[in-house]
Amino acid sequence: MFALRFFVLVSMTTTFTRSQIPDSPHTVFAHYMMCFHCFGNCTPGPHCSSQGASSYIPGYKAEIEIAQRYGLDGWALEWLGSESYYNESFYNIFQACEEYNQERGTDFKLIPMLDTGNFTDFRLKLLEKIDSPCQYKFQGRAVVSSWGGGVNWHNKTGNRGNIK
Repeated sequence: MFALRFFVLVSMTTTFTRSQIPDSPHTVFAHYMMCFHCFGNCTPGPHCSSQGASSYIPGYKAEIEIAQRYGLDGWALEWLGSESYYNESFYNIFQACEEYNQERGTDFKLIPMLDTGNFTDFRLKLLEKIDSPCQYKFQGRAVVSSWGGGVNWHNKTGNRGNIK
């Protein structure tokens, strides 16, 4: 999985820059795997020990800057489980996004994405951040994603996809 994330970043850095992309009404998101290291800092995950939540914010901001430079409008944050580092990364990425957008006057967005894991934990985190200025919305409603990792959205949300 790390190789895929690395490949996407390398491909973006060698292919084009934002100034080379024609203006378009499309919004472009990349799959962001919260279980790996952030740029220049250590993500609280299985690959390193926790060093305190605030120490990760600069790394996430650096990654947001790179993502925007190469034409991305946001990330789909992959939620694989209920381990504490997913919770920490989720909150830290939202905080970094909010701070970055405010400091730079940009509009980077995030889409929480349930891969596998506990739907109840995912739902609680989503509800805590649903009103964040970084939460991507379409027609006024928060956008979430899943690759189909065992979640029956119809049973979980009802016919209209109301997560509340």
